[in-house]
Amino acid sequence: KLMKKSFSWSSLIGIIFFMILIFTPLGTFIKSNLIRFFASAPERASKKELVTEYTGYFFDSEGNKFNFSSFENEVVIINFWATWCPPCLAEKPSFKKLYDDYKDKIKFAFISQETPIEIKVFLEKHHYTFPIFYEAKNLPSILDINSIPTTFVLDKKGNIIIKQIGAADWNNEKTRELLNTLIKN
Repeated sequence: KLMKKSFSWSSLIGIIFFMILIFTPLGTFIKSNLIRFFASAPERASKKELVTEYTGYFFDSEGNKFNFSSFENEVVIINFWATWCPPCLAEKPSFKKLYDDYKDKIKFAFISQETPIEIKVFLEKHHYTFPIFYEAKNLPSILDINSIPTTFVLDKKGNIIIKQIGAADWNNEKTRELLNTLIKN
């Protein structure tokens, strides 16, 4: 007997949903919101690592060179990210709130390899005002990354207090208490 394949509406709907999730901006929106919903506070680094040399540089949106050495003796948050990365998008609203409250107390660097035009459109669309830098060069090897988002929190002595790979909720009481302690020390 020949088996006759029957049409399944549920299979078609599943395929359409899968295509939307993978290939459309709506899918990126859905994925980033799901990630945001499940994101937790970043955890302190499990092993002690220290930035011993503040070498390297990156560029701002006008092409001005910004030396990493200006971060020495400061509390610093460095976030490597991209506009096409759902986990990166998921954590940006919590970074916005954190940046708005701490921009005068600690140094922030959001580093992307995308073009300034791509980033400008993204920032304007979401009303983000944090400092974006491009083309990081010759940064200390301890800050090398293999995936995005990756975020480092450094204390004033250069200790890596947090090394978060993947999305996190940065605007929470635990992180704020940690930052307040780092600022005082």
